[in-house]
Amino acid sequence: NTAKVAEKTHLAGVFSIAVRVINFLIVLYLVAIPAQRVGPGDFNTDLLYQVLWTVISITGILCFAAILPAVNQRLESFQSEWLQIASLLALVGWAAMTLKYLTLLGGQTGQLDPHDLLTMACPGIWLVTVNTIAFRNRVWSKVIAVIGLFCGMDYIVVPPASIFEVELLDMA
Repeated sequence: NTAKVAEKTHLAGVFSIAVRVINFLIVLYLVAIPAQRVGPGDFNTDLLYQVLWTVISITGILCFAAILPAVNQRLESFQSEWLQIASLLALVGWAAMTLKYLTLLGGQTGQLDPHDLLTMACPGIWLVTVNTIAFRNRVWSKVIAVIGLFCGMDYIVVPPASIFEVELLDMA
């Protein structure tokens, strides 16, 4: 049983790193592209950009579906109803993110979640919840937990930044 847990945790770690690398590549690419490549509905019309988002959309939900159970299993002795609720919100958010970008790739400019309430805030709530539990109970390194808290808060500030058009929050 311990070997299976270690195997799942290892696989989740690989998926977690893959998600971060893909996100890093998309950010680098977004910084490097000229603004005139953005098409209708503020979606980039460049083929490489669309390929990157396709990779994120398809692998993202699969990676997060592997990461979430492994993290929750690591926190099983600290289970709470709030962690269960946050986990469900995260899955809904990641599924909505996948659908949102796949519909954009299909040419649909009417967005599923225009202010990213589902796609960013829901996974952010899970990240904050998980890393708060990990920080308080020393489940993993406090440095990693603090980084996770900041990442979760970054996700959570995206919807208010979008709704109130606060560029500084959006940049975070």
